[in-house]
Amino acid sequence: MTATATGPGATGSAGTTTAIVLVTPGPAWDLAVLRREVAARSAAAGDVRVEVVGAIDDGPDFGATWRAAVELHGPADAVDGVLAGLAGLPAGLVDAGSSAIVVGTDHTVFERPPAPAADHVRLYYALFRLPGAAQADFSAHWREVHGPAVLDSPYPRTYQQLHGDPDRTAAACRKAGFGVDDVAGIAHERFVSPDSLTEAVADTALDDERADVLLFSDGSRNRGVLTRPGAA
Repeated sequence: MTATATGPGATGSAGTTTAIVLVTPGPAWDLAVLRREVAARSAAAGDVRVEVVGAIDDGPDFGATWRAAVELHGPADAVDGVLAGLAGLPAGLVDAGSSAIVVGTDHTVFERPPAPAADHVRLYYALFRLPGAAQADFSAHWREVHGPAVLDSPYPRTYQQLHGDPDRTAAACRKAGFGVDDVAGIAHERFVSPDSLTEAVADTALDDERADVLLFSDGSRNRGVLTRPGAA
């Protein structure tokens, strides 16, 4: 095993908040404008690490209308400052009703050495709680049962779990003006290429791992977006 497993520990320093924004395009969609807006907001907020990645088309379809993901890491107040009113600047940039925000704590399950000359892609996969399930039960199974099971998968180079805080997530969605406020968590994984992810999806050896996801999350609602940092 070449992975470094960090178990249930949170990524980053104490007090760091992670937010991931999953963006559906509006009629005036322009990824470059979104990048510029988020960069300006993060610079004004101070002490926020930010990355905006765009969706790609040459990979598996995970059922989402999202076309970009925004990762924010920093103090809670600064992250909130970047998110506030994001849906309306500029008007028509995003479809606010179907865009999502998750705010919580990031956990690194493993990080593997990067492959030489790899053209990395990143999957953001949003998980929803089963009807009537508690967030604590969702998080415990995902972190303590599913996380160790993923260690045996040969495909991802990194695997991280953003565990959402329901109250903070709902508050962030209200501040931003976004409509999807009940994502329980986001699995974000790096692969060396879209082909590597396609192989993972087709690999029957991972059927038990996929079946386990349905034990703690709502497969009828789970969906994701495949991205690349340099995508236009």
